[in-house]
Amino acid sequence: MEKYTKINEQLKNMAVEGITNKGTSSTKSILWIVVGIVLFALSMLKCSMPDALKMALIVFGICFFLYGIIEILMGLKTERFYYQPTGKRLKKYVIYIQSEDRNKLHQMFDQNNFQQIDKLNKTMTSGCLLYIMATDDGACCAMQIQELVMDVFEATSDTVLLTGEQSNNVLKFIKA
Repeated sequence: MEKYTKINEQLKNMAVEGITNKGTSSTKSILWIVVGIVLFALSMLKCSMPDALKMALIVFGICFFLYGIIEILMGLKTERFYYQPTGKRLKKYVIYIQSEDRNKLHQMFDQNNFQQIDKLNKTMTSGCLLYIMATDDGACCAMQIQELVMDVFEATSDTVLLTGEQSNNVLKFIKA
């Protein structure tokens, strides 16, 4: 069985096709941390302020600080792909395809013709899934077939990048 690269890894290298990977910005997270530190520091000032206000500043300072740290840690894992010509974000869709339609799906990928994609039958669970990254407006769509191999879904095709009418057909298939 041929070894294929997963779609996320292939999309990272598609700058020529107009796909860019923008990680999350840590500026907002750092701002939350700074606000938390400032609020905490204000609570430690030696001025006459009510104890309730000092406690509120401490609690809010710690909460903002922790929120900023969590946001930074969560942001390290996320990958956001954008289609450069429209500036739209690619959203992830996972569609399970019935096993009987597996060969039809592979033929579509081999021939690069997705006009009949709406004829495929979707199911709730299956050993064959269609991993799709698409814009909401149907301008761009990247797809890959993945199949269940030893309890893990492995890529069984290259990533196909579609634009125009074929991309719109795939979007209609997703929304149907």
